[in-house]
Amino acid sequence: MNLYDKMKRDLIQAMKDKDKDRLTVLRLVKGAMQLEKINLKRELNDDEVIAVIAKQIKMRNDSIAEFTKANRNDLVRQYQKEIEEVLKELEQIHFINIIKKDYENFLDFKKKIKGKHHKEFLKEEEVENYLKMVQSPIMHK
Repeated sequence: MNLYDKMKRDLIQAMKDKDKDRLTVLRLVKGAMQLEKINLKRELNDDEVIAVIAKQIKMRNDSIAEFTKANRNDLVRQYQKEIEEVLKELEQIHFINIIKKDYENFLDFKKKIKGKHHKEFLKEEEVENYLKMVQSPIMHK
């Protein structure tokens, strides 16, 4: 699943959870991603999605600087909360990508040693435990 689809799924989950702050941020990010998708006239890859999110964070940081000058602390707090929500989303995405990459590396290693005398490196029980851990619900978020 690519990041664009994950963001859409997270948006739906935020609606179900009635999490207004997260829903607002995800809608803004999704809108920016759709605009970029239209401009490029193709689907966004993961790097482009991250670039759009980074651009949104930069825009909010610039706005915070302006609101601070204008002494609009209410808007500063609102934008800071939005940045925190976007950063949480990025951290979750990064964590899941690390786990998936680690799992793919493990599968590659398992293919290399399959049927060879190197089976003592990994006992079958260790392989099964690792697979159960990695294929937990977090892999499907």
